[in-house]
Amino acid sequence: MKKTVLPYFLILIAFTLSNCEQAEEIKESFDTLECANLLIDIDERWDDDDVDCSEIKSDIDKILKSCGEFLDAEDKAQLEFYKANCSDD
Repeated sequence: MKKTVLPYFLILIAFTLSNCEQAEEIKESFDTLECANLLIDIDERWDDDDVDCSEIKSDIDKILKSCGEFLDAEDKAQLEFYKANCSDD
């Protein structure tokens, strides 16, 4: 009886671990998508005539902190450019 249950138990464990990995991959995909949307939003707001620089700078800091692993050097440079060249004058 024990020999019959063991293969099913091992299959159940393998299936559970597989689902955990898939869940992590899905979460990472959503995080990447969210960061991409934040970059698009910053780009659109930067082009707006009524730009609120203090808000944009705060949002850029949040993006750099939370999305740093998803950003390439070009994205980071663009965000730093926006941050350095934004003024409410």
